Amino acid sequence: MDQQIGSVAVQDRRPGETEPRIEISKVRVTQLLVAMVVVLHVLNIPAVGFKYLWPEYWAWARHYVVLLSVSGEGKLPTLYSGLTMLAAAVLLGLIAAHERLRGRRLHSHWMWLGIVFALMAMDEMVAIHEMSSRPLREYLGIRSGPLYHAWVVPAMAFLAFMAVTYFRFLLALPARTRMLFVVAGAIYVGGALGMEMAGSAYAAAYGQDLVYGVLATLEEILEMSGMVLFLYGLMDHLEHYAPESRIRVRG
Repeated sequence: MDQQIGSVAVQDRRPGETEPRIEISKVRVTQLLVAMVVVLHVLNIPAVGFKYLWPEYWAWARHYVVLLSVSGEGKLPTLYSGLTMLAAAVLLGLIAAHERLRGRRLHSHWMWLGIVFALMAMDEMVAIHEMSSRPLREYLGIRSGPLYHAWVVPAMAFLAFMAVTYFRFLLALPARTRMLFVVAGAIYVGGALGMEMAGSAYAAAYGQDLVYGVLATLEEILEMSGMVLFLYGLMDHLEHYAPESRIRVRG
């Protein structure tokens, strides 16, 4: 008998299976993630107001901002983002294991991509990239402008390295998976790097005002949306191309 818990079901063992399989609904999981992103950004609206429009209330509102601001590494949005990256790492690891068992040559690409997302999750939780900006800025002699958050410099170099290294991997993917990955990556990078640099350029010219806060919010919307689409793409790939995996995905 299967046990259903929300969008996750645990299937009893079948003949020949040593462990029960976990079944998830990609549609329900995606709907849940989208709802969480919407709720986080609705809760962020007062945080933006307190920070840029009503500074006189900062004394008692700062705890709300620290907890819920999406643009200031707020604790709750940061936790959400870190957990979605960790979930991506787990799904990538499952796909890598499935590919390896079947002797497919690209299993190592899936494995290393999973390691990258595990490291990204750790970085998101402890904000290593933010802490590295000041020493990088001093080393590179950056005073202001789009590269003010200097972590974007090594990030762009790493992105170029990944693009070259994984180009053939992308071409070898099924067309559906490739499309989902490319669109998700473009959305995420557009937020993480594009909007980060746009916000830095705006702050250099006009200071950190309400418009800057809106740009920072758009950055997080793009990052979170890109991650939701990437997770959907991973679940979709598991459903169509790795149905024997320990986690079974359905529509």
